[in-house]
Amino acid sequence: MKERKRNKNKMLVVRKRQLGALALIMLIGVAGYLNVSIKKSETDPNVSVMYNEAAKKLGEAKMVNSASDEPVQNDYFTNARMEREKKRDESVEMLTEILNSPGSDAESRQNAQEQIEFLAKYTDCEVAAENLIRAKGYTDCYVFMGENITSIAVMTDGLDATAAAAITQIAVDTGGCTAEQVKIMEINPN
Repeated sequence: MKERKRNKNKMLVVRKRQLGALALIMLIGVAGYLNVSIKKSETDPNVSVMYNEAAKKLGEAKMVNSASDEPVQNDYFTNARMEREKKRDESVEMLTEILNSPGSDAESRQNAQEQIEFLAKYTDCEVAAENLIRAKGYTDCYVFMGENITSIAVMTDGLDATAAAAITQIAVDTGGCTAEQVKIMEINPN
């Protein structure tokens, strides 16, 4: 009986790993596709005109300068991503407990399943957006997507309206948010 249970647990671990690998492969594929489509638009001679028009249509992206004169530590973006992953893992763990709890009713399980799916979607969209923003030539960035806000931190010496509109458009395209929900913070590399 114990051996049967161990075998079942091993199969669950293998399935989870296979699903994780499949999700990563799909994410890489989506990021590659979006990168290629962005690169195609960069070869267009009217790119600056397109971004200027996008800036007008999207409205003003709110930009916040980091007020600190201290040099930015390279660990900022790594730490932010690790903290985001840690919080998401904690949330998924809590929701999984609800799903697996024999005392949970069907509505609670359904809500927990939907929340897990939302978190997975946000995670995929955040990684795709970060990859696309870096593909635009920025050294590093961090994207956090939530229900009503998308926060983006970008390492840059300064963003003009065109660059802010391009970053906002990436967030809108990858995350399905509105331009008004996008907040961009500039992180000065010096």
